Amino acid sequence: TVSVLYWQSHALSRSPSPMTTDGQFSDVSIEDAVEKACWRDTEAERASYLEIIRDEFKIKSAAMWGQFPDADKDDLKAAGLPRMVIIQLDDWFQQQLVDNWERNSPSRNRKLRETDETQLICREATKKDVVDYVFDCAAGPPPEGGSTKVWSKAPAGFKCQLKCTSGVMGIGKSTVLSKVGPWVRERVAALIAAAGHAQRLPGAAGPDDIANGPVPLMLRGFKVAHVSYNGGSPKYEVPRAGDEALCFGKHLLRSHGFPERGMSKVRSLEDALRIMRAAIELDDTQLLIVTVDEIADLDTRSSGANPLALRNTVSALMNVQDASLAQQQSPVLFIFSSVLECLFPDLEAKTGSGRSVGVIALPHLHLDAAQELLFERMPGLEDAYNKSPALRQLILSCMGHPRALFEGIVENVKVKQIDTFDLAGCRKDILAMCKLHYLRNDATERDSIVRRWFAGDIDADLRQQLLVCGVLQVVDSIDFLLPLALHGWAASVLEKDDGAYWALAHHVGRAYSADCVVERTHEKKVEEVVTHYEAVRRISRAGRKGETIGSFFKQTNYIGSAWKSREITIRIPEETGDGIVEFVTDFSDAELVLRYLRSGRIVVSEKRTEQGLEYASAFFEQGDEMLVAVAQVKFQPVVKWSEAGQMLSEEVNDFTRTLKAKSIPWFPVMYTTHHAAIAPETFSNGVYFNEVTLFEFTKKLGILRTHVEKLGQKLRTRCPSLARPMPTKRQGSPDTSGTGRKGPLPES
Repeated sequence: TVSVLYWQSHALSRSPSPMTTDGQFSDVSIEDAVEKACWRDTEAERASYLEIIRDEFKIKSAAMWGQFPDADKDDLKAAGLPRMVIIQLDDWFQQQLVDNWERNSPSRNRKLRETDETQLICREATKKDVVDYVFDCAAGPPPEGGSTKVWSKAPAGFKCQLKCTSGVMGIGKSTVLSKVGPWVRERVAALIAAAGHAQRLPGAAGPDDIANGPVPLMLRGFKVAHVSYNGGSPKYEVPRAGDEALCFGKHLLRSHGFPERGMSKVRSLEDALRIMRAAIELDDTQLLIVTVDEIADLDTRSSGANPLALRNTVSALMNVQDASLAQQQSPVLFIFSSVLECLFPDLEAKTGSGRSVGVIALPHLHLDAAQELLFERMPGLEDAYNKSPALRQLILSCMGHPRALFEGIVENVKVKQIDTFDLAGCRKDILAMCKLHYLRNDATERDSIVRRWFAGDIDADLRQQLLVCGVLQVVDSIDFLLPLALHGWAASVLEKDDGAYWALAHHVGRAYSADCVVERTHEKKVEEVVTHYEAVRRISRAGRKGETIGSFFKQTNYIGSAWKSREITIRIPEETGDGIVEFVTDFSDAELVLRYLRSGRIVVSEKRTEQGLEYASAFFEQGDEMLVAVAQVKFQPVVKWSEAGQMLSEEVNDFTRTLKAKSIPWFPVMYTTHHAAIAPETFSNGVYFNEVTLFEFTKKLGILRTHVEKLGQKLRTRCPSLARPMPTKRQGSPDTSGTGRKGPLPES
């Protein structure tokens, strides 16, 4: 039972606070209540009612009637109180609750879920999209009868576009909904101010023309209400078929503290909207914008009882929106957000209504701009960033994900203890905070997904699922599996002693570890990034039919024609408990090296004494003929190909001379950061990478320090989000990075 003295205010703040009702209503006597509720009855009849209610059951006020349990009202009937009197008193009491709530609703004088700031970094395009939509809807259907950006002509009349925010978990969909009010209000104020200025100019239009100017009448005094189906929202009913609109209306009212005992007065969505409008003092000409967050949760909870609950709810809301905006009568507009926004394009298409769907796409934040803002909000972080390669890798691994950066980093990184701080534990905490489910919770499926990711076997359906759940991010039109999640996956698999995916996780982890200690000034550890990534690729593609040299190294265009189409098989050892990379002192024992290669291992020289040879790996042709790849890493902006070619000659390298003597075919694989394109006569003898193709080859690991700090301008043209080549100080701050670079803050 809900007390008439207090009710809870939901959704207006993160911590609901008790709100008192009208004091006069609390003091209404039972005599007055009976007189008002049973006004058609005679005075003598009302006196007989009071003998039972007041004298026998000691109910002395309207408040006490409201608190009297419904289950005990049968006792009133048994004592002789007519059933109709109980109904009339209940109906009167509930109407008082509704009227009382309308007068005292906390929604009336408080802005709902609107943040203090008027700008969101990297969201200017989103802001324009949202505000344009609201203005276009408020303008109503085109009078000439055609279609516009938001109004579609359909057989049943005009259909208004369905608008929803789209993006991964934690990208800011709910935050954008909270900005709808401030953003629209800002444009309304600017247009009214501009119109007022124009009116004061010589020859300006008159007041009547200004009143009908660029701001639709319904936007002058509009208000926003918010309702959520998740994130601490009130419990909602799973709607039965046909009751979807009514259930939404009740959920909207509950979210604003409407008393449960008054719900019997809400018989339709229109009733709920009328009550809501009265509570926030909107007249019949002013627009009510309702932002609806996480509505796909309705689909999840009601899938068994009512599989069409989500579709029918959204359809009902949009039909009300169509009619109210077209008739300019009690106008209402809905904007949606959901983690399953991929459902929206099908909602109305399935009905054949002809309604269009407008997606407010929310990409990641620009890495450079996000880091600058992060440094501003977290004192001491920039100095720690400059000193700690591990922290730089952690921030890069967030890939501009707002929640990971502005909640995860801010709340979990201890900048004063950065030298001893557990960044691995911090990564785990951030991953949990971001709710990236596929690589965190779904243990039975996640290992296979990671293998398919590195093998290049992600189909369109799985890609969409990964986008929706938040682990796949699109940056500069490039798909990345969030390295924060990949790193976390590897760590969780490695906690086990064995398993089919242990070797894959081992080499993923080793690649990240090598990237963490890459030196800025030379090639140290860079070769380990490449070596372990090749191991990852080999494990994920082992045994594949139809593989060629060209398909394994498909990220580079610089493959000699004699090698590109050669069909091969990738072999890995039967036992991969220690991974597939084998370290030897040097390549002087060629027979040992060849045995390792034939077993499917990558062989690395610890001494690095062989010219033109960092490591070797093997492919197998028909008849089990071995084909050896001899890899060299040269991270230099400009490679002198004549010198590099000499280093790859069998006349210089003992191991390649042995291969020639044994008639084992081999070819060079050259990983470089060469800025320019590579000439055909240079790469004709093997496989070559420059800075752009090396990025394409290793990008499955995400954006790495290796990419940001070692690669050059050509790559930053291909992927502008890598604009921060080194840790730097912002304008006005002393430079402690050793780069001497200063510059203005990037635009948001």
